[in-house]
Amino acid sequence: MFFVLLLWVVAVSRRLWPWLFVLAYLPMPFFGEWSYGHLYGHWYSAICRYLVENPHTILKFFPFIVLILVMLIDKNTLPLFRDSSWPYGNFALAVLLIVAIAWSISATKHIGGSEAKRALRDPDGYLLHVKLHFSDTATDVKSIESQQRLYMLYFSPHRCIVLDFAGDDTVRENSNSQPSSDLDDIPRKIKVFDIPRESVRLVEGTRTIPGAGVLLWRGEVQPR
Repeated sequence: MFFVLLLWVVAVSRRLWPWLFVLAYLPMPFFGEWSYGHLYGHWYSAICRYLVENPHTILKFFPFIVLILVMLIDKNTLPLFRDSSWPYGNFALAVLLIVAIAWSISATKHIGGSEAKRALRDPDGYLLHVKLHFSDTATDVKSIESQQRLYMLYFSPHRCIVLDFAGDDTVRENSNSQPSSDLDDIPRKIKVFDIPRESVRLVEGTRTIPGAGVLLWRGEVQPR
């Protein structure tokens, strides 16, 4: 919807220069995911880190910034926006919507990949750090109870999926040392455990909330 707003503002303004902002907006989701491989050691790394840390903010506020710029630079556009009619016919309107939907599908893919990479780089900021307790009969998964770096990825009445970062010796994003290369910031070894729901007896977890400290969570799992 924000992209539809941007296209609408630029088209209704009947000016050519605002289309440059559309060209800049189109590849943002792609560059957001691409930026994860260029966070350090490049002259543009600061821009990449900003894209990684603020992707949704940029996508939300960019159309409104363009709207304000258009109205400030060309006062004659004010009556056009107040009218809020579409001056280019039904075919052009259909093309606008098709472009917006196609872009949204592509953006969803890139934003999803970007969020996944962000969760892997900083699991404490995205996932619940858990300690699992299993029933006495679940002897095949008892060894997982002693793992110290387990993060809950998914929990439902049927299954429990956790990520084990115990074998990850990479430099974390929130550490004091800076990675020497892009590869140093990517987890090298993560185990994924798909655990039967009935094996889990108790879940204890912590979650770091920015500006609010650490949230403690404890839940006893009732039999189905």
